[in-house]
Amino acid sequence: MLEGQFLSLLGQLQPRPEIAAEFATIAAQIWDAHKEDTEKRTRELTRQLEEHKNLKSELLRAKLRGEVCQSDYEDANAEFSREIKETEKELGSLDSVNANRDSFLQFCELALVDIPQLWRTANEDQRRRVRTILFPDGILVGADRKISNPQNSTLFNVLAGMMAKKPQFSKVGCPPGIRTPIC
Repeated sequence: MLEGQFLSLLGQLQPRPEIAAEFATIAAQIWDAHKEDTEKRTRELTRQLEEHKNLKSELLRAKLRGEVCQSDYEDANAEFSREIKETEKELGSLDSVNANRDSFLQFCELALVDIPQLWRTANEDQRRRVRTILFPDGILVGADRKISNPQNSTLFNVLAGMMAKKPQFSKVGCPPGIRTPIC
C-alpha cells in the first residue's frame, strides 16, 4: 500500500519546463567533469600498476641474487600480487563506468521524465539516494498510513536554484546533495 502511494507521489513530481530544458546541459557538464576525473584516476592507477609490477620484478631479481630470504620473498611477493590485483580490479571498474555520454544523457532525461520507473528499476542503494535527493527531510506517514509530503526541497527546486546561479561543473563535479550513477 505504501509503495503504491509512494509511486503515485513520485508520478506527481514534474519539473517546470525551464528546468527540464536546462537539465541536459547540467547532466552533460557533470558527465564531462566525471570523465576528466576518471581519466586522471586511470592514469594514476596505471602508473601505480606499473610501479607494483616493477617492484615485484625487482624483488624476484633480488631473490635470485640471494639478497632476500625465502620467507621475506614470499611475504613481499604475496603483498605485491595483492596490490596488483586490487589495482587491476579498480582499473576495470573505471572502464565500466566510462560508458558512453549519450547513454548517460538519455538515462538522465528518462529519470527526469519518469521517476516512478526509475524507482521500480533501482536497487536498494539507488532507492535510498532517490529518497534523499527528492525528500531530504523525509516523508511523513500519517496514522491512517497515508503518505504526505510537507513542503520539502525537491530535486526540481534544487535544479531551479542551480539554474539561477548558472553553475559550471566542469571542474567540481556534482553539486552537493546531487548524486548520479557516476558520482
